[in-house]
Amino acid sequence: MNVSAKYFGWHEAEKTFPSVSQRLLVPMPLLKKEGKFGYRSKYLHGIAKKFTACDEFVGWPNDAILEELVSVKGLGSYSLNHIAMLLGKNDKIPIDSEVRRCMRLLGRSEKKAVLRNIIANGNLTKIWLIGWNESFAKVQILIGNE
Repeated sequence: MNVSAKYFGWHEAEKTFPSVSQRLLVPMPLLKKEGKFGYRSKYLHGIAKKFTACDEFVGWPNDAILEELVSVKGLGSYSLNHIAMLLGKNDKIPIDSEVRRCMRLLGRSEKKAVLRNIIANGNLTKIWLIGWNESFAKVQILIGNE
């Protein structure tokens, strides 16, 4: 019996992500080994515990969610910036390979010092969104959906 069937009651045809309470049912050693999360399993457990303690943040304002998540071990600024983006806060774009790719696409420098200056001036969001939109348009042309 696989982990999904044993702990979540899933069958192969089901394609749902486990809820926080379902995730907490899986013992950490099993998550570490069978889930292949290794040392990250304790971080996932901590995140699930925080979501449970905070009633899955239902009705919470975005800034309060981010403030609460800062205390979770394993969630650094990079992860929190991605979470902020998922919450619609586009002023928290992390500098990663995707941002650098967009900068190259737009013919701009991708050096950290330059990117930090752009962030300080509040322009990275605009540049990233323009680069992403241009990239998306190229993909649409390549697959024939102009």
